[in-house]
Amino acid sequence: MTRYVGLGRHCESTYQLRRITGVEQANYFDWLDLDHRALVGLLARDFDGVLLDVVPDDEGQCALDRDTGVRYYHDFSSADAIAAELPAVREKYAFLAERWRAMVASGEQVVYVLQDALDEISVDDLQAVRAVLPSRAEVLWIRRTPLPGAVVITTQPGRWEGDDRQWDQLLT
Repeated sequence: MTRYVGLGRHCESTYQLRRITGVEQANYFDWLDLDHRALVGLLARDFDGVLLDVVPDDEGQCALDRDTGVRYYHDFSSADAIAAELPAVREKYAFLAERWRAMVASGEQVVYVLQDALDEISVDDLQAVRAVLPSRAEVLWIRRTPLPGAVVITTQPGRWEGDDRQWDQLLT
């Protein structure tokens, strides 16, 4: 059985993967906002040094890990609560990092889903992501406009979840 694992950046991929597969077990990058550089950095350093310097982001909408560039929209109840809630969030992500390592070591068939919802990733950026994943990894690169190696899914205005039919066709 193929396992689909999101690589963050856009909540739509997590929503759609859970909707289609029925698997709700959390993965490390679920619900995280991070660009490809942060993704590559986290994987290259095997999640070491995560959540050490966390502050409210410039807009006060989420918590920002200044060392990694990851934005945490769903892990803290408010900007004022970051310091108090940080130990529990660190524990959660340490657990998810261990789960990630076990998945990678298991040798199971995994398709890593990289949703480039804002069309920011280049072919070279994709190669950098692939370089830090297991050598047998398959990456499904999803974006709004075509580039070599990418699958195109359009976004319906006003719906962050995207087009269910397109996701269904892609993953079933």
